Amino acid sequence: MSDYVQVPTRSLDYLERAISTVNSNVGIVANRVDAVDNHIRQVDQQLVLLQRQFNQMIIEQRQQAAFQRAITEIIRVRQEVEQKFGTHKLVRDTLLGILQATDAALITDETISKCSEQLLITVPEYWLAPCLVAVAAWIAGRGKPETGPEKALAVRAIKEAMNRDKEKTCLLLALICRRNRKKKACFKWLSEYFALQNAEATKKSVIAIIDAYSNGVFGEDEDGICEKYISDWIMQLQANHADFDEEQRKYWKEFFNVKGAHVAFKSEGYTALKEMSSDFNKIDGFVHRITAFNNAGGVRQQLNKIAKAEVDIEVLRRGVDDQLKRLVTNYEEGEEAKLRDEEALLEKIKEFKGDEARAQKVIALQQAARLDPPVDFVSRLRSAVINSNEPATQKTAIYLLKNYIVDAYKEYITENKEAYPDVINLAFKENVTAGANKTVNKAISWAGTTANGENVEELKKEINKIYATARDQAIEAVRPVKNAVYWILTVITLSWWHFNSKKKFEENEASIKKTYDSKAKAAIAKLEKALGARVEVNKIVSDFCAKDGWDEFKLGEE
Repeated sequence: MSDYVQVPTRSLDYLERAISTVNSNVGIVANRVDAVDNHIRQVDQQLVLLQRQFNQMIIEQRQQAAFQRAITEIIRVRQEVEQKFGTHKLVRDTLLGILQATDAALITDETISKCSEQLLITVPEYWLAPCLVAVAAWIAGRGKPETGPEKALAVRAIKEAMNRDKEKTCLLLALICRRNRKKKACFKWLSEYFALQNAEATKKSVIAIIDAYSNGVFGEDEDGICEKYISDWIMQLQANHADFDEEQRKYWKEFFNVKGAHVAFKSEGYTALKEMSSDFNKIDGFVHRITAFNNAGGVRQQLNKIAKAEVDIEVLRRGVDDQLKRLVTNYEEGEEAKLRDEEALLEKIKEFKGDEARAQKVIALQQAARLDPPVDFVSRLRSAVINSNEPATQKTAIYLLKNYIVDAYKEYITENKEAYPDVINLAFKENVTAGANKTVNKAISWAGTTANGENVEELKKEINKIYATARDQAIEAVRPVKNAVYWILTVITLSWWHFNSKKKFEENEASIKKTYDSKAKAAIAKLEKALGARVEVNKIVSDFCAKDGWDEFKLGEE
């Protein structure tokens, strides 16, 4: 029975149509799937946009709330400041006004006395209030007997002010006396102020006063009272720290290295000398210090420029007057400072339309700038040399630290001298790969010595000889072996093999000669550069050490 079954044509047509329908439906479904995917992507994009808008709306609402809160809180804070410290501000304004008015003689002594005494009663704890009374009494007592009631009132007021804040009172009275040309009284109060300072914890403001004092803003300290305090601070630090002097020398030696690095001896030959000589560190240890300190633009020139800087006394005087104004007008640390900082923050939040993060960042930077953490006196002076933009401040610091700088220089410039070598070792190693197919590799090494490059020709001959020997050995290594088979082939057959072998050898030989001759030339050129640098540094050393007092640094006198 046959396995063949005839299928009617109409059945095939039906099947074809069914398949076509299925394909069409699949296409429709695929299109719908693509449409759904596109719709999902659009929805996702819209959701992302909506999320951004929502987040932005939340930020704006928070900022608006912060803005409104700042407006309300500012009123509260200002009321609290006024309630608790309004009289403090009145005292500040009154004292500042009195100082300015007496300069111009625009106010009567009676008016001054009356308003100052009333303020003393209303501000029972504030240190500036009795200072105001003392100043008023002093003004009222001008031209009157020393035993008058004004003098007695001034004395009592000063004692009260000293009980409340001795340091600020002493500084305030010193600055007021300077302003009124009361030199003797000024130095009395200035010495009292210095006596209260701690050498282990000195503030920037103290350095500013010392700067003005050292440059004559307060006049001549005939008895050297204040200068003695400054010397005592340094002695106190020496007594409290066993390694103090050594730490100072270490600090200034590092300062010399850093400040002089840009002018230290450098050359192409110096690099070659570094690569070829194992004694380079001994050479550079002394040469670097000579050039870093003494070259044009080096440390000697930098420090002497500071030491000889012209000081504008008028600028310093204005700075002292500004310090007096700040001392009078600045608010007190503690609760008042906290309230003032809170007020400043709220003001910034208002200014930035409720952007609290931005406001906090600005206020934090301002507070950081105001910070004056106490550090030891000498560290303050060292910092002034490096970080201050004021020539007068740098000059004062250099003057006060002069002994340490000079001592550090002597140690800095001499401690590597003995190690400087009279004769240096030179050496190099390299692997030379040669041949037409780079088939030959030879290790080459050389060593020699020199004092001042006097034997340069001898050293060059040694290097040439080493490379020539290595070259000849390399050529022999690729030369065809001339055994019995070689001669038979040469004499009888003059074969192609013999001809080709000879040609390859000649190519190899030429390549090897070229490589080794080039390497020898490069090695000699490097040697010449290194020896040239050795001659240069020897001259630097000999010229420097030939000077009288080469190991001394006379700061400000050179």
